[in-house]
Amino acid sequence: MRSCGKQCLFLLFSACVFGLAGCGRPQPDNSASQSATEAARAAEQPPQAKTEITAGNSGETADVTKPFSDEELTRLVGAIESAVAHFSEKELDALLSPESLTRTTLAGLALSAEDRAGFQEAVADSFRNVFHTVLAGCREGGDYRFVRIINRNDQKTLLFRLTLPEAEGLNYHEMILARGNGEAPQIADLLVWKTGQRLSGTFRMANLESLVEAAGETARLSEQDQLCVQQMSKLREMRELTAAGKFRETEEIYNAFPDEFQKQKVALDLRLNAAEGSGGETLRQAIGALRSSLPDDTSLPFRSLAFHASVGEWTQMVSAADAIQQATGDPYAAILKVQPLLEMKQTDSAMNAIRSVRAVAESDPNVYWLDLHLRMQQGDNAGTATLLKEMQTRFGLEFNRLEQIPEYAGFLQSAEGKAWLEAQAEASAAANSSGDAGNPPKP
Repeated sequence: MRSCGKQCLFLLFSACVFGLAGCGRPQPDNSASQSATEAARAAEQPPQAKTEITAGNSGETADVTKPFSDEELTRLVGAIESAVAHFSEKELDALLSPESLTRTTLAGLALSAEDRAGFQEAVADSFRNVFHTVLAGCREGGDYRFVRIINRNDQKTLLFRLTLPEAEGLNYHEMILARGNGEAPQIADLLVWKTGQRLSGTFRMANLESLVEAAGETARLSEQDQLCVQQMSKLREMRELTAAGKFRETEEIYNAFPDEFQKQKVALDLRLNAAEGSGGETLRQAIGALRSSLPDDTSLPFRSLAFHASVGEWTQMVSAADAIQQATGDPYAAILKVQPLLEMKQTDSAMNAIRSVRAVAESDPNVYWLDLHLRMQQGDNAGTATLLKEMQTRFGLEFNRLEQIPEYAGFLQSAEGKAWLEAQAEASAAANSSGDAGNPPKP
């Protein structure tokens, strides 16, 4: 019998963590993001709806002995937000329950004490690294923010919004909870909305063959797991072909699967990964197959958003963004509608979307940059001047090279722009004067 041990997850983490923690925003390149980047450089900023959802391959739930009170959940949310605010890996690690995650991942698989200990160590490392990757994104200007409590299958879970400016992305993490030492709630699993996968299901599927071999005759597999084991070599081949850009061959393997297996999450996702390389009607059909088999999968509106963006279907893109906002109950998701609304020349609606986002993201400078771009696009010179002043006050920005950015030329040539430049010059002169007053006269 081959020992599973810690090596089981060696390749798994690098393959899945960016899908779990990352969140590239599914919308086309646009001048808003480009101008925001340019302006950020010029600013010299100092460092600093309910839905039922299929949650991955494992149907197991975290070990919860009694319902969590709102007071307990409030304390846990506060602890998570404190760890993020301090960029503290140690604080976040203390809130995780690798034991519960391992128990869910190994459902039906009885390993030896040695194999189980090695696997749990690997799970713990990967579990921590997922959150460490989130913290790394936050250090670069991203954000990890509590959205709401979800009641799922008589259990309460926590929904967090993850934004990573460098990836221009938006994702949601739903935390499944269990009671740890002292009965305090801990994070026992993670449902990544953009992939529709739970961490336990991802770990289980990536290591299923090794785990089944290690468990031997004691393995008690569900029918779904048995199908996956039978098709594992074909699943590997699909991954390899997709990586090689052979998307048609990948589709052929999927079409050769038994009908029942074609409806499994792992097969549908691999087909979608390949279809995203092909695009067009192939991708539309792959998304349709996912919707038909798993209509409540959280990744569906994200997949649809990306597809409609790729083919310029702006109305459908707005509908997909609305579906994300309704499912998450998060006004911030309205940011996904801004680009398609602008493409449809619905500038007022785009501005309304930005206002709803700012209402829940007053500390997010990236939203202000987008707002600034829209105001200049509208020719709202007074609004642009007001917003620039607000950004200076709120974020400590110093706009002293805007003249070098063509996008700002129209504003700076307006009466409001000239007044703003004059106020900037006066403030700079006053600051220099104040600084000189404290120095001895030069000889």
